[in-house]
Amino acid sequence: MRLYSNYIVLKDSVAEGTIEIEGEHIKEVRIGDRPEGEFLDCTGKFVMPGMINIQSRNFDLGEAERYFSQYPMLRQFNRVDRASALSGITTVYHSIDIEEFLRGYDGEQAVERLNKLRIYKEEKHLVEHKIHLKFRIGDIRNIEFMKHLISNGLVDLITYMGSVRGEQEYFKDEYFLEYLKEKFDIKDRLAWAILERIKERRFEINQEEIAYRFKYAASARIPVATTKYRLSESMEKKYSSKISIILDPVEPEALDYVQKNHKYATIDASNLWDLDKILNYSSGVAKGSFNILTASHSPEDLLESVFMMAQEIGLVETVRMVSYNPAKALGLKGKGSIAKGSCADLIVVEYDGGLPMNMMTICSGKVVSELSYRSGQTGRGRR
Repeated sequence: MRLYSNYIVLKDSVAEGTIEIEGEHIKEVRIGDRPEGEFLDCTGKFVMPGMINIQSRNFDLGEAERYFSQYPMLRQFNRVDRASALSGITTVYHSIDIEEFLRGYDGEQAVERLNKLRIYKEEKHLVEHKIHLKFRIGDIRNIEFMKHLISNGLVDLITYMGSVRGEQEYFKDEYFLEYLKEKFDIKDRLAWAILERIKERRFEINQEEIAYRFKYAASARIPVATTKYRLSESMEKKYSSKISIILDPVEPEALDYVQKNHKYATIDASNLWDLDKILNYSSGVAKGSFNILTASHSPEDLLESVFMMAQEIGLVETVRMVSYNPAKALGLKGKGSIAKGSCADLIVVEYDGGLPMNMMTICSGKVVSELSYRSGQTGRGRR
C-alpha cells in the first residue's frame, strides 16, 4: 500500500511525500512530488501517526450500562474498539481504578474479569488495547491484588493517585489534635509538632509501600505515573524509582517541576472545554509544560482537541502530544511517528478549519476504519 499527501505530519515538520507500507510496518517515506504508479491519493488531507490515548474510561464506565446481551463485557469492549478506530486512536489504555473495581467484585472475580479483558485485547481487534491500573494508598486489599495482576501480565501502566482516606483523614487529625491537648495538657504548638511528626511518618510509610509497588512494576518493565508531582522527586531521590509521567498537573509548582526535570505531563481533553478549568491550564499549554494529550471519556474529543490546540502551538507539536510523546513516555517502540521501520499506525484526516474528520485509520498496516466516499481516490503519478 502507498499513500500520497501534501500534508504528511512527521515528527518535526509537515511535508509532501509518499508513505509505503509493507506488512505491519512503514517500508519507506519518500519526501517529494507525487509518485509513479498506483497509490492512495490523500491530497489536501493530513496523514498523521495513529493516536495513543493513555487514560480512557470508556470501557470502565460503559460496563455499568445495561445491555440486552449474553456477553455485555465483550459488547462494550467491541463498542470502544470501534469508537477508537473511528476516532483515529490506534492504541488505547483502559483506565481501571482498583478501589472502585474491588467494590463490585471480590479478588477472584476481579482477576477473572481482567483476565477476560486480557483475552479480548490479545485477540485480533481493530486497534491495540492495553490496561492502565490506578491505585491509592490505604486499602490493604489491593497490595497483593496488584502484585498478582502484574505477575500475570494483566497490567501495562500503573498510576498512584493518592490516599483513600481523604476527608476522613483530615477530620481524624483534627480530633487527634484536640485529644493530645486535653489528654497531656500541652499547648497548641507542641500538639501541632507531634501531629506533624506523625503525619511525616505516615507519609514515609506510604512512600515505602509506593516504592515497593513501583519497583515491582519496574522489574516487570511496566511504566509508572502519578498524579502527585511531589512524590516523583522523593521517589527518585530516596528509592531510585523513576516516575516519568505526571497525570493532569495544574499547580504552577507542578508545571515548573515538569519542565525542570524533563517529565511528561498530561492534560485531559475535557479540561480544554471546561470554562472553569481552562484558565488554570492555558498558561501550561502556552509554555509547553503539557506534552501528552488524553481523552478520558469521549475518544472523538482527542482529534478535535488536537486541531483546536494547533491554533495556539502548531499542528506538529499537538500531533506529537498524541503520538510520539506518549509512545516515548510508555516505551512503545516503533509507535508514534511516521518513519521508515515504524509501525504502520496511520490516520488520514480531512480538515478545512471546522470539525476535523478522520477518514481512514490504518493499524499495523491494515485499514480498520474508512469513510470510503470521502477518503480519497486511487491515483496515478506522472508518466
